[in-house]
Formats: sequence, structure tokens, C-alpha cells
Amino acid sequence: MAIYELALMGAPSTTQINEINRLVTDAIAPFGLKLGVEVGWTLPSASFTPSDATTSAVAFFGAPGISDTGLPTYSADG
Repeated sequence: MAIYELALMGAPSTTQINEINRLVTDAIAPFGLKLGVEVGWTLPSASFTPSDATTSAVAFFGAPGISDTGLPTYSADG
């Protein structure tokens, strides 16, 4: 069971997916964690609904025609 969940949403390229995979794998290895095992790994998906009890993060890669519905909107004014 994953104790952390990461997701890539939107339109990441294969190059971006591979680079993030490498960087995250290198970052978590010293802690004895493996991507896809203790750290869940959801690749381009229209939705991401991790458990409320699991620490999670999403990286969104925008592109023409990619919906950002459901993403929070922030402004420079807060």
C-alpha cells in the first residue's frame, strides 16, 4: 500500500514523465522508498482522488485543448 501518492495530469510529454520519474526516484531512494510501491504513481489521468489519509501531490501540465476544470485558481493578490 502506498503511503504517498503522486499524479501527473494534463499533457506531460514522455520526456517530462521520464525526467520526473528519474528525479523522484533519486529523491526518495535514500529513504528506502520506491516509486510505484510506497509512493503511488498515477500517470496522465483525467482525475485523481487519493484517500484523505494519504499525503498526495499533483503536477499539472497545461497544453492547448487540455481542460483545467477542477484546478484551483490563484492570483498574485492572494
